[in-house]
Amino acid sequence: MNERGARIGWIGGGLGSLLFMLVFSVVWTVQGHYPGAAVALACFLAGMGALVWNAPWRFPETELRILYLRFLAYYLVASVILVWVGFPEIREPGQWMTLARLAPMALVLMVPVFTLGTKTWQSLQCAE
Repeated sequence: MNERGARIGWIGGGLGSLLFMLVFSVVWTVQGHYPGAAVALACFLAGMGALVWNAPWRFPETELRILYLRFLAYYLVASVILVWVGFPEIREPGQWMTLARLAPMALVLMVPVFTLGTKTWQSLQCAE
């Protein structure tokens, strides 16, 4: 596997998944919802930190699915925080079902856990 391409894929994929947080921050700033904008920006920056911290080339012996699950755990928690802060109508009685309907989409995010299996960064580099 081309190491440069794999690094671009990890960072690009993570950045793409976190981009909605940055968009929320900009939109809420324009709308004057500054607390939500600050939380969204903080979640985006922390997400980028989590992405770089869990980069597979930093832990070449660790299974990729473990590194992915670490990032995914942050991503899901941050997403729930953003929805909670940015959309107060969700907190009204009976509205929690809106979030419950989105829960199955989290399963799609689990696909790489199964496809990566027990592969490590080192094993992918040796496969060339």
